[in-house]
Amino acid sequence: MSTTNPLAQDVSVGGGPEKAPTSAEGRASRQERAQAYRERYLLPRYVVEEDGSKRKLEAGEYDDKSMLYPLTTPIKDLSDFGIGISMYFITTFWLGLMMLVCGLLQAPTAAHFNSRTYDALNKYDAQGAQAFKSGGSASCLSERRVCLDA
Repeated sequence: MSTTNPLAQDVSVGGGPEKAPTSAEGRASRQERAQAYRERYLLPRYVVEEDGSKRKLEAGEYDDKSMLYPLTTPIKDLSDFGIGISMYFITTFWLGLMMLVCGLLQAPTAAHFNSRTYDALNKYDAQGAQAFKSGGSASCLSERRVCLDA
């Protein structure tokens, strides 16, 4: 049975503003009621229909058989929140996978630039603090001058 109620049934509304609780029990009671309201009415919930399909409950709608969306919700179920949410996570997944592949392809090149075989005449290694400036960079001090005057 689904009911739509903008305010929780156990939260007092009328009679003017409530006074701030003075005791620790009063504050804890209010915090528990606020947490129950948040979990029951604000967090996204779904209900499993008789045919086995999931239906997202609208904001403020509550059903006794409803459940919270888990943190490990599959991407296909995120389309309940709109096509943009689903597309964002699919795009993020594929871009992350592409970055991983690109990083693996780039690793041998980075290892070569960081090796001694790339720059055997690295003059900065002998100067201590200066070693950080060229270590692992693509700049190479091993060079040969070529004269093209024939």
